Amino acid sequence: MYLDQSLLVITSDEKRHGPLATGRGETAVFSITGSGSLQSCPINSLPYLSLKSASGGLLKSESANNVYFPVTCGSPSFCSATMDCYDMTSGKAIVSDVMFRQSSASVSIYNGTALWLTGGKSCFVCFINLWVEWEYVKSTELIRLSGDNKASSEPWWDLPMEMGYHCLQTIDDGGKVVLFGGLTDWSYDYSEVIYNSYVADLNSNHEEGDNVWLEIDSLNERRASHACGVMRLGQNNMSTEIVVAAGGRKVYIDFYANEGGISSIDTVEFLAIHQGNIEQARWEYGPKLPTTLSRAASATTKSGTSLYIAGGLISEQDKIPSMLVLRLHCIGDTVSSCSWTKDTFELWHEMSASVAMIIPPFSKVSAGNNHRQN
Repeated sequence: MYLDQSLLVITSDEKRHGPLATGRGETAVFSITGSGSLQSCPINSLPYLSLKSASGGLLKSESANNVYFPVTCGSPSFCSATMDCYDMTSGKAIVSDVMFRQSSASVSIYNGTALWLTGGKSCFVCFINLWVEWEYVKSTELIRLSGDNKASSEPWWDLPMEMGYHCLQTIDDGGKVVLFGGLTDWSYDYSEVIYNSYVADLNSNHEEGDNVWLEIDSLNERRASHACGVMRLGQNNMSTEIVVAAGGRKVYIDFYANEGGISSIDTVEFLAIHQGNIEQARWEYGPKLPTTLSRAASATTKSGTSLYIAGGLISEQDKIPSMLVLRLHCIGDTVSSCSWTKDTFELWHEMSASVAMIIPPFSKVSAGNNHRQN
């Protein structure tokens, strides 16, 4: 199927919170107009995959030009030893028995020909008392297409620590990956929500066991389950790259009231990278979100001019869902020109812990065997 406009694709697991909870999620598809606003898409639906806290992204075919596979990875089970990765257009698994990773982060690398699945939580069931034990991991896997609509997986570089609910983004024309924020333990102690940031050079040769991560400037706030993306400013949108960390959740402690808990936040931070010099870049606060928000899906246009955030939770404590679609757009060459707008389109149900991706225009989407073309 040929696309003449960008598509924003959002898929979620079951709707677990709020008055609209039905126990089943869906996949939403929007066309992105020339002005950046959203409109209904002629693709009425994609196969729904009931996957818990999935991750995913676009995989580009190495054998055909501009052919993309929207891929999501997860398991229908709350706890499992392995999971599968699926072509969303057909609903069929393209690779099986990938390590189960709940609340992991993923990013498309190597010009979109590989999907990097990182960290997350693994689990095992203690059959004596039927208790589920969770453990964060730092292992990662690389998913590559291997032909005939199939893919393969291989172990890849470890993260700098065990973590989940973190963000990964590519910068420097896809040559580097930035990692920031997350949780490092299955408890909500304040010290375990992190603000650490790292960068890895994808073009470097590393042997197994090497530390590939260079620590860079830390976030101003500890945050996990945050939305993220990379904007481009300046001439030809390439002079400055802006890494965005938006919203998320943190743990608060009120010593006077002798209470604490988890809260969604509305703060936004920018890491402005000038001429590729990330080691000198510093996190600074940007324009706040219109509402507190965590566990939202996010995706950036290929041009880097718009970042879309959809769904999520307005309140982490009360599990109040958001149906909003927000857009970050910069009209000038400086970060002060960036602002958030609410799209006139809203999601028709709650979608948290979702996967979002933008399929670029003038490309083709793998039709799969079961895909219905309209």
